[in-house]
Amino acid sequence: MVFEWLMLAKNLGSGPKRETAFYVVHYVLVAFNVVLAGVLAAIGWKAWKSPRS
Repeated sequence: MVFEWLMLAKNLGSGPKRETAFYVVHYVLVAFNVVLAGVLAAIGWKAWKSPRS
């Protein structure tokens, strides 16, 4: 999913011209989702590496 969001960010520049708010909203969404993916990956990695009882 991260790759899909990054491709969206890359592809926003191509296509018809839109208002600045459109780009701001979509770049904020991309940034939020990439950061969220990183946080969830870190939590998952930590849980996976923790000793099991």
